[in-house]
Amino acid sequence: MRKGRLNLTLVTVSLLVVSSVAYAGTVSVGAGAFSGTPVITFESLSNGDAITNQFAADGVTFTNLWANTEYGTTYFADAGLVGAANFTDAGCCVIPAVMNFSTPYTLVGFEIVTNGDTEFDLTGADGSIDVFHFNARPSSSSGIFVGFQNAAGISSVSIGPAAVNNALLLDNIQLEGQGSGTVPEPTSWLLFGSGLAMVLRGRLRRFKA
Repeated sequence: MRKGRLNLTLVTVSLLVVSSVAYAGTVSVGAGAFSGTPVITFESLSNGDAITNQFAADGVTFTNLWANTEYGTTYFADAGLVGAANFTDAGCCVIPAVMNFSTPYTLVGFEIVTNGDTEFDLTGADGSIDVFHFNARPSSSSGIFVGFQNAAGISSVSIGPAAVNNALLLDNIQLEGQGSGTVPEPTSWLLFGSGLAMVLRGRLRRFKA
């Protein structure tokens, strides 16, 4: 004798795409990766000038940086008098200092001095976000050169915080190459459902004699 029957209907609609993309990302490179002379030296500016869009023709704008003539020859190799600092006579120090690029340069480099370990956040035109840390004051009288490379291009460089008081000074910016500005092709795609409608109708029957 059939005691009972259970009908089970399961409807699952799934739309889930998982992408595994091999972003090239940004890597750190030395001065030897650059072939040219600095594109931006800030020598045309006066002490205390806010640095914003004065170099837009070179494909770069700045945030939280001011022209500084006090330390320009102390830390950098060139004979220039003007650097870009994130502080003014009115106070210290505004972070992050940011360079935004309308031109997706594949190589971006510059000289910089800070007070100890400093964070550098790089956004690439390929969608990558990479974080670097450097001690940008190896001695009391020198800064360092930092360089970055991204085959798709670099969209922005954000600098700070630093280990002590966040003060920074940079100069002699080198900009080379033009990236594709596009995301590299995925190395693999995993497609799990794509407008998939699956109807499962199962019947579980339970008999009892």
